[in-house]
Amino acid sequence: MSITGAVDATGPSARFNNPTSIVSDGTNIYVADRNNHAIRKIVIATGAVSTFAGQLGVPGSNDGTGSNARFYSPESIAIDAAGNLYVGDHGTYRIRRSDWLRFRARFSRRSPQPPRSL
Repeated sequence: MSITGAVDATGPSARFNNPTSIVSDGTNIYVADRNNHAIRKIVIATGAVSTFAGQLGVPGSNDGTGSNARFYSPESIAIDAAGNLYVGDHGTYRIRRSDWLRFRARFSRRSPQPPRSL
């Protein structure tokens, strides 16, 4: 039985594919699910896992809301005092920020080096 995958579910039925970074706002845990190209959300109280942003298994760089946003190997994630999420998107060399309406590319690196952990 494989322990990696792309499944939104509760508890041990949920599957991730190379989760590389997590952050919490006290109610939820947000996970940079690198090989699924998505940001996942875990409700701490219930263990329910859902895809917060991106579409599982579909890489890209689109700004957007929920499943319309695209990531390409998100590697690191952080949260600020206002509750905005920042995602280091390895494959696009960008740091993306959520304004809770959509994810947008806020900073780009011209260097061929990927962003480091936030």
